[in-house]
Amino acid sequence: ANGVQAARRDALISDLAPATSRSACFGFAQSMRKWGSFMGAGLSFFLMKASGNNYKLIFLMAATVSVASCLAFVFLVPAHVRPTHAAPAPAAAAGGAAGQEKQQQEQKPGFNLAKFWGDVKSMGPDFYRMLAVIAMYGMGHINESMLEARAIEVGFGKAESTLVVALLAFMIFLSAYPLGRLDDKYGPRVTFAVGMGALIAGNLTLLMSTTQPWAVFAACVFLGMHWAVIQGPLLSIVVGLAPANLRGTAFGIFYTVMALTAVAANSLYGSVWTAMGAPAAFTLSASLMAVSLLALPSMLPKQAQAAPKLKPA
Repeated sequence: ANGVQAARRDALISDLAPATSRSACFGFAQSMRKWGSFMGAGLSFFLMKASGNNYKLIFLMAATVSVASCLAFVFLVPAHVRPTHAAPAPAAAAGGAAGQEKQQQEQKPGFNLAKFWGDVKSMGPDFYRMLAVIAMYGMGHINESMLEARAIEVGFGKAESTLVVALLAFMIFLSAYPLGRLDDKYGPRVTFAVGMGALIAGNLTLLMSTTQPWAVFAACVFLGMHWAVIQGPLLSIVVGLAPANLRGTAFGIFYTVMALTAVAANSLYGSVWTAMGAPAAFTLSASLMAVSLLALPSMLPKQAQAAPKLKPA
């Protein structure tokens, strides 16, 4: 469900957000989502305690909230239509009837594979180079379920392990908007460095959890900052590199890459965890991010390296 709504939601935010504070707007939206996650995880903790770990009750509560949010979107969010600027079609005019027929085929409602593939290619090399950097960034991410598993592994109960998710969501809530403002002022190079450094610090803190169980919760402070970068500044980068009329497509590509990266990262760390233990998985994640941090200046496209020069009117 998230894959269906995320690209459209973020394209709408990018249309409505001022160019000079776009990262901050994405960060604010992420903060609001994570505030809901924090409240939901906290409520889940108390419900699990009160109901004796009744998972059916938890899922029913989650479904009820989802239905309520869907109704709120339908009835409370005003309709928005992106302004279109029809460009002249000299090829169609020069080609006569054949050119006009081709143009009509491209504008026909429904899925057109040839047009879709053309849109994908039209994103440009900088867009895909940036996606490679984003994928590299995502490969270091430790999944929330692994943090819960680690909490249980070091001695916390099932109900207490949900507090890991609550704390992680709360830290994203606190840091997403400030990191968005940071990106608007200094550009992605600084923001990426902060996110990678936070992930390295989080993994080093998790290594302490073998003898200090509280370190699992302390690591969430750093990991929350790392994840906040993905849902704020990175979305603004996608907007900046994609054509204005293809933002929905660009976000679809972005979320596809992030999903594939998550599958690869979870499979990698899960396999290492099973074979060699949790500390080995945390060490591998920190090592990948350290290498990525060193390679960052040479990998970012030139357009993404410079700080924004736009000034608010």
